[in-house]
Amino acid sequence: MGKSKLTEQDRKDIRKLADEGYSSAALAAKYGVSYTTIHRVLNPDYYAKGLARAIEYQKENYPAVHNRDSINRRVYRLSFNREKDERIISQLDKQDNIHDYIRRLVIADIEKNQG
Repeated sequence: MGKSKLTEQDRKDIRKLADEGYSSAALAAKYGVSYTTIHRVLNPDYYAKGLARAIEYQKENYPAVHNRDSINRRVYRLSFNREKDERIISQLDKQDNIHDYIRRLVIADIEKNQG
């Protein structure tokens, strides 16, 4: 990891300016760093919490996700927009086993298109 461009005093000043209403983009430009660097200064535990959640999720779900039958399968990720896809998200949240639910939908769609 490289040496930080920001001193501890810079970090204190950034927090103070943010409290006064300066945007992260303006602070990034002022200090010559990225928006992400400013975000990390203003939210120091954000990334640590995200990493902890990811580790916990993996501990709980590793056996189910990495069972012998799925080792050679490609993993597909679905991405939804919170506002645009609210109905889809709501429907998926109701399902006990989302993977099987989506699999059944895709199979039904394939069969419909083949018939």
